[in-house]
Amino acid sequence: MATHLIKLEFLKFKNHKTILLFLGMYIVALSLPIFIGGDSEITSAANQYTMDYFLGFPNIWKWYGYYFSWITFFFLGFITLTTVSSEFKNKTLRQSIIIGLTRTDYFIAKLSQSKILSFLSIILFSIIAIFIGIKNSTYATFFENLPDLTILTKGFLLCMAYCGFALLVALIFRNNSLSVFFYVCYIFFIESIIRNSLNYYLNTDILNYLPMNVISNLFPMPVYNIIENTTGTSLMSIDISENGLLALAFTYILVFFGLAYLVLIKRDI
Repeated sequence: MATHLIKLEFLKFKNHKTILLFLGMYIVALSLPIFIGGDSEITSAANQYTMDYFLGFPNIWKWYGYYFSWITFFFLGFITLTTVSSEFKNKTLRQSIIIGLTRTDYFIAKLSQSKILSFLSIILFSIIAIFIGIKNSTYATFFENLPDLTILTKGFLLCMAYCGFALLVALIFRNNSLSVFFYVCYIFFIESIIRNSLNYYLNTDILNYLPMNVISNLFPMPVYNIIENTTGTSLMSIDISENGLLALAFTYILVFFGLAYLVLIKRDI
């Protein structure tokens, strides 16, 4: 049954020009850092860094991971939003339910879609990062610089989180424009306003552990490490172990998909 549902999702992708365009742009965007490199330098008060420092091993995993997180937020999120919203707009979901597809089947299909997109994204992420790292490192070899399990886990959880949140938003609003607007506004503005305001008035930092802040900290801005090494001051908003961060991100993924399933089951199609 799962294989049949995956085939249905593949057919939807195959015949949806907007989705194919987004997928193509996603691959191109992920590949752009391949063409960056050379002798450019970034100077700080205490240190001088070349592009090889940022794009070579082992720092490439941090810098490309941060870039990957932003590209994934945009493209995987928009792909999920567009696929779900278009099915409401064109009433293909309602028609599928009428001819025998259950809501649980539909949810499993979207969950499988998210897993496949996330898995393929991590493969592409690893290949491109290794290529960039070898290109900008001295005596770098393929096998010496393969990504460890933690990096792959972070990348997979990041992809699943954005897909899950986008699925939830699309099922709530059922309109592509409204879904995209809320998706972007929540990640960029709404959660930050809630987090900073309540942290201030409640005199606590517990709200730093809201979902999107946790997800973004899977691959935080790498310059934070440089500043911390130079000044001894940490700019990270979350004080948590790496395993704790992974566990919290996984929990939020379960919440996103769980809420999406409840919305799908409870609301009229």
